Amino acid sequence: MQRSNEVRNMRYDAIKDSEDIWQMESHDTKNRTMHRVPLNRLAHKILAEVEPYTLPAPMFLRQQGHCSPLLKQKPISFP
Repeated sequence: MQRSNEVRNMRYDAIKDSEDIWQMESHDTKNRTMHRVPLNRLAHKILAEVEPYTLPAPMFLRQQGHCSPLLKQKPISFP
């Protein structure tokens, strides 16, 4: 399980699509240990749905300097 702060600060460059992994470097984690989190198809779908709202910011769930417009959208539907 990941800390909520780590999830909120997930960066595009931390996603290793060829391996289906979210890799957090040691400097990005509270305990200073690298984490490799497997991503399933649903995780990839959610990340693809938020991408149009967050680019060109480097983070999935944040935009630099202000609140993401994603927070004003209707919730993402799950299958």
